[in-house]
This record gives sequence, C-alpha cells and structure tokens, in this order.
Amino acid sequence: MFFATKSKGFCVEIGEHSTLLARLAQAEAPFLIEELKELPTGDTAAITEWVKGTDGKGSTGYAHATCGIYPSKRIVRRHTLDQKKIKEPTYFSEIYTQQFRIEAEKYTVRAINPDDGADFDLTKTSQKEVLFAGLPSDDIISAQDKLLELGIYPERLELGTVASLGGMVNYLKFKQTKTPLLVLEIGEEVTQSFILSAEAWISPARSRAASRP
Repeated sequence: MFFATKSKGFCVEIGEHSTLLARLAQAEAPFLIEELKELPTGDTAAITEWVKGTDGKGSTGYAHATCGIYPSKRIVRRHTLDQKKIKEPTYFSEIYTQQFRIEAEKYTVRAINPDDGADFDLTKTSQKEVLFAGLPSDDIISAQDKLLELGIYPERLELGTVASLGGMVNYLKFKQTKTPLLVLEIGEEVTQSFILSAEAWISPARSRAASRP
C-alpha cells in the first residue's frame, strides 16, 4: 500500500526587494521551521524552482501557504471614531475619502481593534479607537495571480505590515517592557512609521519618499 505524502505548512512573504519562503513541519501549531529561503522578489524563476523542488506540497502540486504582501498603496491607519456618526452607513467611506485620500470603492479595507487585532465590533459603541488596514482591490487579484504562477496557493493572504506589527506587540507583551518601539518600513515610494507599545499599536504615519536626482 502506498501512502500519500503528508502536506507541510508554508509561509511566504513577498516584499519590495526580497521574498522569504518557509517550509513548516506541519500546517497547524505548534510550528517547526524545516527550511527558510530568501530570494530576490524579481527572480521569479528561482522562486518557482524552490517551490517545485520542495516536498510536502500535497496532491495539488501547489504549496498551500499563509502569504504576506506589501503593496505600495496599502493603508494601515489608526483613527478615532466619532461616536455620533458611527452608525451611519456612509461613515467609514467618508473616513476613507476625507482622511485617507483614497477611492473607497476601489479599496478593500478592514477595521480592527488596535489592542489585539480582533475585528472591530460596531455593537460596542464605547470603542473609539480603530485600526484600518486595506489595499486596492486590484492588488489583491494581482497578488493572488502572481502567487499561483509561482506554484503557491494562498490559503491566507494578509498585509505583511499588520502581521509584523502584531508579532512585535506580542513580543513586547511577552518581555513585559514599558518602552515604546519605533518601527520604520522604508520603501522606494512610501515610508511607513509606527510607534508600538505592549498595549496597542500607536500613531501610524505615512510619508512619500524623497525624489531621487
């Protein structure tokens, strides 16, 4: 009798310049990293070769992975809500348009709790602080298509910024530190800055990169 190859777990992070690929011993916790590979994001041939050559992809031939991406037009913003307007159906769209300067109908945005990353609950009217995270809807389709071309099936697609900040907040809680942490994401077009504490994600800011000569 032949037994099917046991599927492994995979994590993929596609950054502006480099791509990290991790093969895990199994798809569920506790996680054990068996292999970690870093390749240039632009070297699609090398990434595809690694994916094809690694074991544990299962019967589909795809590496089923949790994937993190960093689109240049991503939105990660903390905002204080107006409790008098929170139940208005157009309130969030107004925030996107007036505060974030984006076209709401072209973006996919989620509102989450800045303290623990859970989904924001509209029924809890006393909650004033919210973290908005999103990206252009077209970028989601492009990212999924690119991953499939590389032989990677995105079981979960998330903003790498949000996942990284959440991991850092958890670490600060584990260390029981009271010192805030400054995080910078420096890109070709946009630089993101965040101040974190063990209690929450504080004061996200975004700025355009200086023009190059």
